[in-house]
Amino acid sequence: MVDTLAISGEVADYLRFDTKMVGRTPTDATGNTPAFTADTPFLVSRAQVKFASNIAGLSGASVVPVQSFNLNIEKNLEQIWSTEATAGTEAVDFATQHNKDLRVSGDFTIIYNSKTYRDLALAGTLQAIEIKVDGRSLIGATKREELTIQLASCVLTEWDKDMGNDSIVTQTFGFTALYKLSETKQLTATLQNAKSSIYA
Repeated sequence: MVDTLAISGEVADYLRFDTKMVGRTPTDATGNTPAFTADTPFLVSRAQVKFASNIAGLSGASVVPVQSFNLNIEKNLEQIWSTEATAGTEAVDFATQHNKDLRVSGDFTIIYNSKTYRDLALAGTLQAIEIKVDGRSLIGATKREELTIQLASCVLTEWDKDMGNDSIVTQTFGFTALYKLSETKQLTATLQNAKSSIYA
């Protein structure tokens, strides 16, 4: 089971995924044949980031150019260890594992050309955030492979400004995603590709 997923993007690079999985002790199996498909990388140069006061406002929001972003999803798995349920056997692995509180956070680096995000962070103004990343190739007449992540309500945190004398001034700020009761969601992720059936 997936425990954590980190998604990072930096301009002029591929979108990168780093995940941690937790499972029971491996066992041998037969009859399983792995299948591999051609890789289609998502390009950060085609990323679109939007901010709005709510999910409905994201569709009409302006795209905000960013230099880099990070998104971290933590499910906080906990393994339950129990004595063996069958008489005469030894419990050598965890019995079950369960998700606890879902934590979603991340950060952006953006050119500092306005006080918009500083003011939002200092005021504690909640924002809906959308991160959409496309592939390079078309999968139809006009559509591309696409990963869209929407966060229903985020508090912007830890705003800072890089003021190096010989550098372009940039701003960095973090965010923590919250569950929004009126939207009945915290996070949604939508994958668009050429596959016509659901993943097993």
